[in-house]
Amino acid sequence: MLINRLIARLKPLLEAGVGPYFSQSGMEMALDPWMSREMFEDYIVPYDSKVYGLIHRYGGKTRIHCHGKAMRYLEQFVEIGIDGIEPCEPPPQADVVLREAKQLVGDRMLLCGNIPSPQFQFLHPDETEELVKQAIRDGAPGGGFILRTTGGEAGTWPGVNLDRVLANAERMIEAGVRYGQYPLNV
Repeated sequence: MLINRLIARLKPLLEAGVGPYFSQSGMEMALDPWMSREMFEDYIVPYDSKVYGLIHRYGGKTRIHCHGKAMRYLEQFVEIGIDGIEPCEPPPQADVVLREAKQLVGDRMLLCGNIPSPQFQFLHPDETEELVKQAIRDGAPGGGFILRTTGGEAGTWPGVNLDRVLANAERMIEAGVRYGQYPLNV
C-alpha cells in the first residue's frame, strides 16, 4: 500500500532530524467540487492523518496550502493533524470568513491569508488598507494569524493595471506593519 511506503520513507527522515515544519499543497483538490465530503472521509482522512500523526510524534508541524471552499473542513483539518492553513480565501473568492474561522479553530490552527489579491486590480489602496485592518481585527487577537494575500492572478494577465496592483500590494504591507503589531490597535 502506498501510504505504508510513504510512512516508511518519512520515518527515517524524521529520525534524522528533517523538519520540523512541513507543507502540503493542493488540498483544494480534495474538497468540493473535486471530491465529495464522503470521498474526503474515505480517501483523505485515514491516510493523511497517519502522515500528520507521524510528523507530530517527532515534534513537527504541518501547514496546508488550500484554495477554495475550506470553511466547512477546518475542524476536520485540525482533527487529522493539520496545524495551519493558507490562504484562507474570503467570499466571494471562496468561503473562509476569518472571524468565524478564528472562533472555530483559531486556538488550534494557524490561519494565514484573507487579503484577496486578485481584487488588487480593482481596489483602491484605501480599500485594501481597510481589508488589512479587518483581517487583523478578526484574525490576530491571541496570535495564530499570518497576514498574507490569497494569491491568484493579481497582475499576471494582459492589460492589467499593474500600477494599481503594486499600489495595493504596497498598501497591504504598510498597513500590516502599521496595524499588525502587538498590542493591537485597530
